[in-house]
Amino acid sequence: MSAIDRRAARVMGETWEAEIARLLSVAPGCHVHRIPTPVAVMGKTTQDARGRATFRGAFSARQGVDLAGYITAGDRPMPVAIEAKAAHVSGRWSFADALGLSRSAPMSHAACMLDRYDHDGALAVVMLLAYHAGRECRVMYRWRALHSAWLSGIASIPWADIDDVPSSAPIVGTRLHPTPRAMLDALEQAALHAERRDP
Repeated sequence: MSAIDRRAARVMGETWEAEIARLLSVAPGCHVHRIPTPVAVMGKTTQDARGRATFRGAFSARQGVDLAGYITAGDRPMPVAIEAKAAHVSGRWSFADALGLSRSAPMSHAACMLDRYDHDGALAVVMLLAYHAGRECRVMYRWRALHSAWLSGIASIPWADIDDVPSSAPIVGTRLHPTPRAMLDALEQAALHAERRDP
């Protein structure tokens, strides 16, 4: 991937992340917020003319999940962690590459955070904005479904399964509609399903 492609992908991902945050910020019973990328302070801290602290800094390479918080699903609050992904899909979306899942290296920090949220009983999801041949799809996948599929040898999802979201697919997603209520409904349904089905 060229530097221009990487920059375009980063902008597309940041735009999608901001859209998720905007939609969920006005959804009733939803308290999910963006998690900024950690910054490491490099050198001494000084003050500018207005009295604000200034410093040289660098973004940490360890980016966790994009959004976190809780929703009121059922009769109790449910912690939620969201990783936002945007991609131009030609044939298949390699969720393993996008999430930093490798058989020869440790999981990415974001994947570790999703796994930790999931193990602690929270709802951990990946929200995908996918483009293919002029079409746009928004789909939510539970982290547990993606990780289980990866452990069984599946590392990507075909465009047809992203576009149609068939219930017979190896990894079943949930279509997302870009309204606050619809986004919250998708999270609530996933949370309630997790409470009913997970051991």
